[in-house]
Amino acid sequence: MKKHIIWGTVLVLTMSCNTDKTKETKKENKTSMTVENPLLVKSTIDYGAPDFTKIKNEHFMPAILEGMKLQNETIQVIIKNTEKPTFKNTILVLEESSSTLDNVMAVFYGLAG
Repeated sequence: MKKHIIWGTVLVLTMSCNTDKTKETKKENKTSMTVENPLLVKSTIDYGAPDFTKIKNEHFMPAILEGMKLQNETIQVIIKNTEKPTFKNTILVLEESSSTLDNVMAVFYGLAG
């Protein structure tokens, strides 16, 4: 029993070590996931429908985070805009800022039910 606890502890400690190489690998994986993520690529299918044959469960979280990031960046642009606020440069831009996130969430909820 003690052997199992010791080996389990060693395994957990080994797995939790986060070296610079591990961070670089995670960063590369995140970048490649964004490039290869079918939820983040403009669809060539009729009506802009996503290619469901390429979508996997692991595509959702990076796509949702990317959509949130893009929306936050757009909001920061609105905040920093020095022009007089108008419907076109404030409300319309804010409404369109969530297009990526909206598309990803529509697919997610469509599949999740």
